[in-house]
Amino acid sequence: MALNFFDPKTELTKDKNLREDDIKTLIDWVNKQAHLPKINEVQAILFLQSCNYRNEAAKSAIDSYFTVKTFCADLFGGRNPLQSPLRESLNVALFAFLPKKTPQGDTIIFMKLMDSNPDNYNFSVQLKHFDMVCMLGLHQEGVSNGHIIVLDMKEVVFGHLTKLGPLAMKKFLYYLQEAMPLRLKGLHYFNIVPFMDKILALMRPFMKKELLDMLYLHNTVDDLVKFVPRECLPLDYGGSVESTHVIHEKTKNKLRENCAFFDWEDKQVVDETTTLAASMYLQNNLNQHQKIPTCFWIVIYRRAPTRVTPPPVMPVQPPVVTTQSGIDERNTETSTVAEETTIEETTEATTEAPTE
Repeated sequence: MALNFFDPKTELTKDKNLREDDIKTLIDWVNKQAHLPKINEVQAILFLQSCNYRNEAAKSAIDSYFTVKTFCADLFGGRNPLQSPLRESLNVALFAFLPKKTPQGDTIIFMKLMDSNPDNYNFSVQLKHFDMVCMLGLHQEGVSNGHIIVLDMKEVVFGHLTKLGPLAMKKFLYYLQEAMPLRLKGLHYFNIVPFMDKILALMRPFMKKELLDMLYLHNTVDDLVKFVPRECLPLDYGGSVESTHVIHEKTKNKLRENCAFFDWEDKQVVDETTTLAASMYLQNNLNQHQKIPTCFWIVIYRRAPTRVTPPPVMPVQPPVVTTQSGIDERNTETSTVAEETTIEETTEATTEAPTE
C-alpha cells in the first residue's frame, strides 16, 4: 500500500528557507551512518525545518529520534491502532491537528480527555497515541511556521495524577525536546485543575529552560484566546472549527486508515549491533533518577511496602510567561542534574521492609 506523504517539491516552493542542497546533504549523511535507517526527502524536510534549517542540529535530532524510538519501545513500539491497548485508547483522548492555522501560520495541536474515568487512562499508551497523531500529521500535511500545543484539562481528575509515571514523563520530554521534528512555539494548558502544581512538579525536572519559557497556564478559555485566536479553536470554545466530537471521530478514522504508515515507521529502527555504546548511554540517561519533589513521592509510593525517605524539597516556581519563540538549540545544557540512584533501584529497595 502506497504511503500518503506531502509533496517535497511543493514545500520547496512554499518555504524559501528550504534548500535542495541541504536536503540532499542531510539524506546523504544519514544514509552513510551504519546504525541509522534510510530516510526520504519528506523526513529530511521535517527535521531541517524543525531545527531552523541548521544541518548539524538536524543530524543530531535524527540520531536521537531513531535511537529513542528503538530503545524506548514501551512508548514508541507496537503502534497498530486496530489492536489493544491502542484500540481502546483512541476513545479516551483527543489529539488532533486543528485545520485552521493561526495568522502567523502556526498549527495548533489540540488535546482533550474524552473519557474522564481514570481507570481507562494509561499514560504511556496516551503518549504513544499523541506521537502517532503528530507524526502522521507532519508526514501528510507538511511543515508549518510552528506548532502550538493546547490542552484542555476540564475532564482531568486527581485519579489521573496517580497514573503519571516519572520515568515515562522523562523519556517523552527528552524525545519532545531533543528528537521530535516539531518547531514548538507554545505549550498552553487551560481550564487548569487545583492540583496543577503537582503535575508541574513532575514535569519541571525534565524540562529545559526553553520549554519552560513557552509554558502558559490559563484558568479559562477566555484567558487562552489572548494568545491563541478563538476562531482557530473548535466550536465548543466559540471557534470556527468543527466540534471536538466530530474532530475526534475523524482523527480516529484517520489513524485506523493509516496502519501501513505506522507499520513503516515501526520498521525504521537503528541497528542495535552497531550502537551498543550509544544504547547504553541513552538508557543510562533516560533511566537515571532525577530529583522529584516530595509531593510526588507520596503518590509514587502510596502503595509501597515501607516508608520512603524523600529527597530534599524542591520549590515549584510558577512558569515564566514570555513571548513565544521556538527551541533553537537541540543540544543545549539541560536544566537539571541527574542523581545517582535510579528509580528502579529505589523502588526495589522499598520492597524489603514491611508495610506501614
